[in-house]
Amino acid sequence: MPEVPVKIYVDKILKEIRKTVSPVALLSGPVKDKALRAMAERIEADAEAILAANNQDVDALGKSFEGESKDRLKAAVARVRIQADDIKEMAERLCTIADSADPVGAVTGRWERPDGLHVSRVRVPIGVIGVISERKPVVTVESIALCLKSGNPCIFRGAPEWGLTHRAIGKGLKEAAEQQGVPAGAWV
Repeated sequence: MPEVPVKIYVDKILKEIRKTVSPVALLSGPVKDKALRAMAERIEADAEAILAANNQDVDALGKSFEGESKDRLKAAVARVRIQADDIKEMAERLCTIADSADPVGAVTGRWERPDGLHVSRVRVPIGVIGVISERKPVVTVESIALCLKSGNPCIFRGAPEWGLTHRAIGKGLKEAAEQQGVPAGAWV
């Protein structure tokens, strides 16, 4: 199968996610909080599947290091492997973000102009946020959660070493969030 040029691929993703900008921005605080808590529960429920996907990522990484030094292989495996504690940390971070105040609509300043006009500075979503991360999947979950909490759709690209792990995490997060009223495609 021929490879799709990057520009066409990115344009397609941007056109798809642009449809979710308004629906995500208009989500109420309670809906976002319920979705984040459901996502935390789903992460914990999918722990075995996530760890199995991560083991496949580690195995693939080990095969790519054949013939190289054992120290490099050990360091790479230690970097890619996640444990049950990491999954628990992901769930805790989701709950922490859910417990924080909703930033959307917060008034950060008010003043009156000399002509009598009242002006307010209000926090609003900024639009689609792109995240590229080489960090552990904990960062994936946290990035998606922060974007959701702030009312912004997210395009996330993680390190290829965690490809299967990211897919296992993302599938559960999307299903849990959509069941709580988050529009499909709030992040890709």
